[in-house]
Amino acid sequence: MFNRLNDLRNTTVVVFSCLFMLLVETNLFAASLGKVETLFDAGCTTAIKIIPTNPTSCAGNGNINVTMSNEYRVRITPVATGTPGSWITGNNNFTGLAAGQYRVEVENISPSTLCRDFIVTLFFAETALFTSSTVTNSSSCTSNNGIITLNGLAASTEISWMTYLSRTWTPKASLTGGNQITGLAPGQYVVLVRRASSPFCYQTATITVGPTNCESTSLCGASLGTNRFPNGDFGSGSNVQGPALSNSETNYFYTTMQCNQPDDGQYSIINTADCNGSSSGGAIFNAFDILAEDHTTGDVGGYMMLVNASYAPDIAFQKQITGLCPNTEYEFSAWIYNIQPAAGLKPNLTFVIDGVGRYSSGNITATGWQNVGFRFKTGAGTTSTFSIRNNNTGGLGNDWVVDDIFVGICEPLVAVTPTTACIGDVNIIASATITDAQTQFSWYKWQYSDNGTTWLDATSAAQATFSGTSYTVTFALPSPITLSIAGRQYRINVATSSSNLGSVLCSAVSGGVLQVSNLNPGSVGTDQTVCSPGDPALFTNTSSATGSGTITYKWQISTTSTSAGFSDISPAATSATYNAPAGLTTTSYYRRLATSSLGSCSAISNAITVEVNTVTGGTITAAQTICVGGDPQTINGTN
Repeated sequence: MFNRLNDLRNTTVVVFSCLFMLLVETNLFAASLGKVETLFDAGCTTAIKIIPTNPTSCAGNGNINVTMSNEYRVRITPVATGTPGSWITGNNNFTGLAAGQYRVEVENISPSTLCRDFIVTLFFAETALFTSSTVTNSSSCTSNNGIITLNGLAASTEISWMTYLSRTWTPKASLTGGNQITGLAPGQYVVLVRRASSPFCYQTATITVGPTNCESTSLCGASLGTNRFPNGDFGSGSNVQGPALSNSETNYFYTTMQCNQPDDGQYSIINTADCNGSSSGGAIFNAFDILAEDHTTGDVGGYMMLVNASYAPDIAFQKQITGLCPNTEYEFSAWIYNIQPAAGLKPNLTFVIDGVGRYSSGNITATGWQNVGFRFKTGAGTTSTFSIRNNNTGGLGNDWVVDDIFVGICEPLVAVTPTTACIGDVNIIASATITDAQTQFSWYKWQYSDNGTTWLDATSAAQATFSGTSYTVTFALPSPITLSIAGRQYRINVATSSSNLGSVLCSAVSGGVLQVSNLNPGSVGTDQTVCSPGDPALFTNTSSATGSGTITYKWQISTTSTSAGFSDISPAATSATYNAPAGLTTTSYYRRLATSSLGSCSAISNAITVEVNTVTGGTITAAQTICVGGDPQTINGTN
């Protein structure tokens, strides 16, 4: 968290007191090993190991063991006094140290340059600041009336119980009755008690306030809403080394990945865990797995956070999220990779919401990427702080990679049928089935759009009743469907409350829609009259059919009327125009059928009437024989 400080060899005690105040507000968790934080790193070329051991009394006998080559020298300075010790070359174990903070400086001997600078905090785990604890569980999973009573709580103490990057402390006198922590929601609390005069001497207890069955350890599955966790995938880039996190996001110190770092208490943002890019691959410390890429699917050059855990448990990553949906089921999860699976210490993480531990992973012993997390339900608030806390100590193991941290709604599965309606259809009923394992998305309304972007309400908000884990609702489309709504789409919008239906982030919509075909059949040429046996002129394409998908044509014929008795012409006539064969002896009617590949909808053009005129010579009366100059009888004609 001090990665932006420069060379501090001439730092005064005043500056140290500022650091002291900042560090005191952070992570005072019980551990046999103290806390190491890097103030300055100029890239020492070989490994330097700092292992602090806490004292067994407040004034006590702690030590700071420094392992390094003889090309370096080291000295320590108690922060409380600001008086530096002597420089010592190579390995050294500084002993007899009381609880408190110490600056550890490492220099190259030749030339004499500071190459690494640490603050080491030694703690003493007290046992006499309180004798025991008693818990009064919260009355329900959504109530905040749990109580932790610290029995035998010593005077002149300060108490902290909410787990954040920066802890706050409450004097004993401010507790209810002097020893009760009240107003607690169900969950896990890391309670720390320290003497006001000795902030590095403390007693700790991890205490769970019930009910204990409030969280579901199963995840949402494939049906997930938008990820609300900012930068949960750590971004991407062409450089192996990604940018550092802000100091408000982690207790860890940023360093670039090398084959001997990140060290304990440090992290790197990387898109590969190959530390030297050699053909055989470079394993960090010759022990870490080599990851060629992050977890995010399709994320070219995607970054991930490599953590070498601190000796004392602390917050690895934290973000505040605003605009959460009230009273809605969410998932809080991350993908974790134990990058040194052969080591004894395993990653062990607690997922913390608003300072309260809500789920713990236990030791992650499996290899490969593991999806770790739980489901939780929000209350009335819309802003929360989400943290991932390291529970195990550092040392040999507890090295891990985190990627794709996720906070998002467990969305239902929403299916709409049918998926297509055609112009001219009658009595079409849209049906939506909502399947929700949490039975929370009971509010709904139907919506329509004429452009696929702007959606308008087709119905007002209504609430359905689940049958098991699903319900089905319907909506009647206009009947018959006219060309005026060609191309219109219908969908259903669901949410956990009527008000949430108006929020994009707090509601869910059907993955598919009911699409009204936008097929326009176009038109063909005009009526004709021919003599029998006739040869109609070419039926022209006055306007082509339009619409989505691939459009094909088929000509049909009827001898009944312009609206009945039609059948496909054989052999099939599939062009935009049609030249009927000669020899037509009967008045006939022709039309063009346009069919779209989208939903197999068809539309019919206007019909062409070809009227056939049949002209016959008729008959006349029989032949006559007359004399020259005679008068023939009347010649009569018949049809």
